[in-house]
Amino acid sequence: MIKERKGDLLRSDAAIIAHQVNCQGVMGAGVARQIRHRILTAEQYRAYQQLCRKNKEELLGSCSLMLRMDTGATQYVAHLFAENIPTGRGLDTDYAALRQSLTAMMFLAAQRELSQIAIPGYLGCGLAGGDWETVYSQILMPLFSESCFTLTILYLPDSIRRLWTEFGDIPMNPETECIEQAWHGFSAGTHREEIWHWFEETFQISVAQALMYSGNPNRIMR
Repeated sequence: MIKERKGDLLRSDAAIIAHQVNCQGVMGAGVARQIRHRILTAEQYRAYQQLCRKNKEELLGSCSLMLRMDTGATQYVAHLFAENIPTGRGLDTDYAALRQSLTAMMFLAAQRELSQIAIPGYLGCGLAGGDWETVYSQILMPLFSESCFTLTILYLPDSIRRLWTEFGDIPMNPETECIEQAWHGFSAGTHREEIWHWFEETFQISVAQALMYSGNPNRIMR
């Protein structure tokens, strides 16, 4: 099952919070940097770096779980090794490795009898250059839609706006106001109002007030 909502991954109470990492021992930007500074202990970050130094050639497509130490609840951080060398200048996300690392995470979760997993919206699609529609429709949906796991995708306000912009780029029949190609789980032929309602129900916002007017850059409240 896949659920989507507005939220901050680092505040999630899911049993596993997962993010993409590279195989070079660097968490220098994006969600990885926040997890390094706000969640991981210095010892855990050194363990990640050591893992990269010793197993760099074998890490791509794997997953490493670390127990979160800053909370009383049992929660794991899943490092998804889906990026080899971070360049920030193109497509650094390896889609095949991302699928493999997510599959490895699901295996580790099943071993621990954990079913609740959270990821950030646009996993692998920030500086790593991935395409979210590819990640969502070709990787996440096939893996999780009919699985025994509940995957919660948490979107920050900027990510919701980005998703809305991408929806606006989808070809639409001007007469029927239906999309002409599949997008984000919606089949071709879906009326735009159905997708608008999905945005409002999923993210608890007003499309008209939060997304359609550009005058207020902070219109989606955190």
